Amino acid sequence: FEGRGDLRLVRPVMSRNRAVAGRGGGIYNLSGRVDISGSNASGSSRLHHNRAVWGGAIANEAGNVTVEKTEITSNRALAGGGGLYNTEGGTAVVLGSLFDRNRAIAGGGILNEATLKFAASTLSNNHAFDGGGLLSAADAFITTSTLSENQARNNGGGIWSSNGITIFNSTLSGNTAALWGGGLYVDVGTATVSWTTFMGNDDGDDMFTALEGGSVFGDAGALVNVSSSILSASRGGNTTAPTQSNCFGSIVGSDNLTDTLCGSSPIGNVDLDPDLALNGNANVPYPTLTHRLLSATPVVGTSCPMVDQRGFGRGATCDVGSFEL
Repeated sequence: FEGRGDLRLVRPVMSRNRAVAGRGGGIYNLSGRVDISGSNASGSSRLHHNRAVWGGAIANEAGNVTVEKTEITSNRALAGGGGLYNTEGGTAVVLGSLFDRNRAIAGGGILNEATLKFAASTLSNNHAFDGGGLLSAADAFITTSTLSENQARNNGGGIWSSNGITIFNSTLSGNTAALWGGGLYVDVGTATVSWTTFMGNDDGDDMFTALEGGSVFGDAGALVNVSSSILSASRGGNTTAPTQSNCFGSIVGSDNLTDTLCGSSPIGNVDLDPDLALNGNANVPYPTLTHRLLSATPVVGTSCPMVDQRGFGRGATCDVGSFEL
């Protein structure tokens, strides 16, 4: 589909479409509005095995796209945005959806060059040269979501960011980068991370003795503010200085808990279940996987959000990270 007007798709299945030399293997929206919705996040609404140069499944140029309760899987972009490409002032909203096993050069799951709002959704098993799960070169807002097992052959296994990103009440787990930032790589601009759990992310660079950042890597032009978060069991490439394995670069913040040195954050016991699990809440319509705390965190947060990633309530003081015990 290519269009400039308004389009609403309810429980669509779009498979094996091609935009051989263009944008949007399944859907190309040019300055219009497209709403895609299904009945749940693992069933009826599916865009899979589509291919394009930009936006293997969906390309949104100067328009508005909403993706809700939809699976976007096994799509491929020869350039950027294996699942979704958002550009030219467009706005993309993703709610309760799954991006899995998509591939591209830039942004295996999503390439964002405009405004992205990604909530209660999952980016998993996506692959790219930079930004295995997400490459965002503009404003991105990630809330109550999980990025897991994404891979980058260069930087940013879970996320590659420049020019502004906010990550809140979310989980980055098991993401890998061949060079820097297994979980999150920030090139330039500001990244704000809070109430988030980083677990088992891997910066695979074994060649350098000072350049680390299994969980978070802030490059020279970046400022990364991490607060009320957990950074655990992540491996930086510096085997001679493993205390730097969780983070590297211009990183500030407070009330974090890490199992290795990470700026001014205290080192303490991070008692997390190593396996992602549903740990669900029947009152939450779009559950995402999290790491369960096995005991209360020795660092407690203040000014707590009302709920954790799962939608369970937090008190006046609470556990840091995405899970409230």
